[in-house]
Amino acid sequence: MCKICQSNIEPKVVGKATLGGNSRFDFVVCQHCGTGYLSPAPSSEQLQELYSPDNFGSDWYKQKGRGEAFAKLVLAKRAPGKILDVGCGLGFFLDAIQKHSDWHVYGVEIANKAANFAREKLGLDVRQGELTDVEYPDAFFDYIQLHNVLEHVRDPMTLLRECRRILKPNGTLDIRVPNGRVDSLDLLKFYRHQGRPPFSKSGHLFFFPKETLLWMFDEAGLKVERSRTYGIRRGLARMGLWPRLKDWKRHYAQRPNNNHTNGDNGIELPPDKHRPSAYYTYRMLGMDLRMLPGMREFGLDYELFLTPGDQRLTTSPRLEKNLTATQRYGGILELGLQKFQLSLRGRFSYANEQQILSKYIAELLPQDHDRTVVDIGAGNGVRWSNSYALLLDRWKVLGIEADHQKFSLLKRVYRNFPEAQAVHCKAEPANIASLLQSLGIEKDFSVLSLDIDGNDYWVLDAILSRFRPGLIVTEINEKIPPPIRYVVKYDPNFSLRHHFYGFSIASLADLCARHGYGILELEYNNAFLAPIELGEGRFVDAATAYAEGYRDRPDRKQRFNPNFDMEDLLSMSPEEGMKFLQQFYSREVGNYYLGLEPAGAQASLPADDASLER
Repeated sequence: MCKICQSNIEPKVVGKATLGGNSRFDFVVCQHCGTGYLSPAPSSEQLQELYSPDNFGSDWYKQKGRGEAFAKLVLAKRAPGKILDVGCGLGFFLDAIQKHSDWHVYGVEIANKAANFAREKLGLDVRQGELTDVEYPDAFFDYIQLHNVLEHVRDPMTLLRECRRILKPNGTLDIRVPNGRVDSLDLLKFYRHQGRPPFSKSGHLFFFPKETLLWMFDEAGLKVERSRTYGIRRGLARMGLWPRLKDWKRHYAQRPNNNHTNGDNGIELPPDKHRPSAYYTYRMLGMDLRMLPGMREFGLDYELFLTPGDQRLTTSPRLEKNLTATQRYGGILELGLQKFQLSLRGRFSYANEQQILSKYIAELLPQDHDRTVVDIGAGNGVRWSNSYALLLDRWKVLGIEADHQKFSLLKRVYRNFPEAQAVHCKAEPANIASLLQSLGIEKDFSVLSLDIDGNDYWVLDAILSRFRPGLIVTEINEKIPPPIRYVVKYDPNFSLRHHFYGFSIASLADLCARHGYGILELEYNNAFLAPIELGEGRFVDAATAYAEGYRDRPDRKQRFNPNFDMEDLLSMSPEEGMKFLQQFYSREVGNYYLGLEPAGAQASLPADDASLER
């Protein structure tokens, strides 16, 4: 059983690994949630052997310096409270915080000798074992540091839930964890090329994809307030996009001659290098500047700041609009990489949307169509774009994007195309029709692409009330099978939640019937539509489109592994599915329509307002 998603489906073996000595593990990937992990899980005794005294103490003065810098740069901005360091090692980080702040420090460390050192030599309150063994009181800590620990423990979900339990309602959980997809590359490359198990020098037991991490946090009742990526050059090197040492494989070929016994050896500390505290302050600030905002796919490591789940951070629009130089640089770098990688791939859309769209343009649209595409939720204009290939073919493109950082990149993509226009605007049912009219969009323009992860249903309804695009590509909530009707109610302040957005394909079919459109096909989570007069004889019903385009696709689970927790819905009767969804969305009561019949009266919408930024 997968420790992350509890799936009983047999995981896929993709390699081998060793943690030293005679240990041998399969490197497997869960076919539900996509997590990579070593199987079978190491025992507690094996983990104790892994953390020898030699693993501790070599950088003790760095930990001391970092603790002092952390006290000055981070904790000094907060009211004094209690801080817990999970995986605290010898405790020098906590010792420095205790000496340079009014915070009360606590630590947990799995290695016996390290925990004993922290207690006996430094006089710290450090418990030996796993966090769940300690049994701290509920809502006890103001700040919990969990750096490079989640990937080392045997039960990451239990650890996250325990952190949530002991964190105060306004507390912060600071997590550093590798980007599992990049972190696993070297191990798998070594095994494929050398034909023998690599030595996992990091000792990582789990390798979490970004999407799975976000699901884990949500499942544990934690909300991501801020995220950032570091280890950029190391990540690019592992992906083959940055130069690296030719003999990198030797690090994975070397293995200890014996198990990492945590036995009689004592902990020996090297001499202190006596660097001034300003040096560590400078180093911490420098690392902060090298981190890129967000969870970037090409970085080796992530840092995330989380709070208990029901709290929401309100950020002022001014702060959202002021991009730092680091954000701009990181976005431009990522955009360049995406252009390169997707060009090699031969398509820019998520799956085959680009090719399907080209087919219907050639087969259904009149020869004199206006070659105009409106892309609502255009993103950065390249990644998973349904319109970028048309832009390269010199179509007239209108890209609408609400996110300021993505919009800045969208403008950068469009700047060399005179027929392209980027608009910074949040598409709403009240403003979208007048916005398109003000920008000179013809009533029967050629192609509409819609993907805004929220009020899509209501925006599409508003567009079809005033326009008649020849082809439409719109995202649906692919997890909900027909005949179940599901629509998120209109909310001007909607924010994307776990699996809670958009509308089902059955509700899309109802919307099409009202406006004289039909469903041509479904490509995973993107539905293709056309007016009755153009697509007659080509339409399929919702059940057929869903079966052929999502449910029966052989690679569906691989492509959409975050959907594993709604997989059972596909084998239920409609009535059972309704009950399942009511329970699944129990926190969203009153925020959505759910039924087996078309929705009744629509939610009231605000008055028309075409405010925008071009």
